[in-house]
Formats: sequence, C-alpha cells, structure tokens
Amino acid sequence: MSLTIQTKITGDKEVMAKLEVLAKKNIDALKGVMTKSTLVIENRAKKKAPVAFNRLASSITSEVKKSGSGFIGRTGTDVKYAPHVEFGTKPHLAPISAEYARKYGFDVPAGKDYIMIRVSGKAQPFLYPSFKESQGDIKNFIEQGIKGVRL
Repeated sequence: MSLTIQTKITGDKEVMAKLEVLAKKNIDALKGVMTKSTLVIENRAKKKAPVAFNRLASSITSEVKKSGSGFIGRTGTDVKYAPHVEFGTKPHLAPISAEYARKYGFDVPAGKDYIMIRVSGKAQPFLYPSFKESQGDIKNFIEQGIKGVRL
C-alpha cells in the first residue's frame, strides 16, 4: 500500500511570477549563506596557518560554485606542502643546502652542496579546526538567510 500526495499549483501569471521571484530570492540567499560561510572559514584558517614566509596563509582562498539546485563552497590552498602542515609527516630524510646547514651548526663535508637530515613534521592543523570553529557562525548564516527570504 502506498500513500501519494499530489499538489498542483494553478493560477494566473501574477501568482507564477511571484513564485519565480521567491525562487530567485531563495537562490540568492543560498549563495549568500555559502559565500559568508566560506569566507569565515577562510579568515580563520589564515589566522591559524603557521607563518614561516606567509606563503601558506596568503594562498588560502574560497570559492562558491553552482551545483544542481544548490551551491558548493570550498576553502583551501593549492600550496603543495599544505597537507603536510595540516596532518604532519612521519620521520623522513630531507635535503638541506650546505649554506643553511652551516648556518644552523650542522657539519658539512667539504665539496658537498647539501646534506640529508632526519626530520619529522608535527601536525599543525589550520583548515579543519577553522571549519569546526565556524559551524556556529554557519548555522547563524543559514537561519538569517531563511528569515531574509520573503515574497
């Protein structure tokens, strides 16, 4: 046994025009909510990103794209080492220049341009914590967006 409810909206052109306006307002409100949400995450991530030369923080951006009947918001970075900063690395060997090595007290054999050192990168999360901390703001943006849609 199934239960089906069917609804049909009929009316003059004025009613249909008002429904189209309402749909447009909903789309605009949804895009606004997504844009605000991604920007609040972006700003938090920029503040949390470790600063060596500010490259990581300055590379964090946001975008909002239409997807079907909704929007997808993305905040992130294209810096190749960002995942290593966010999640850390296991101990491994890494080359460093002879000049850098000498500057920090490493012995460099004569004629060598670099030496290998053992490093381990401790995780310094900046993106995921920013998302988690922004959830309350995002909820408020959604509530404001819903309240703001009126015909």
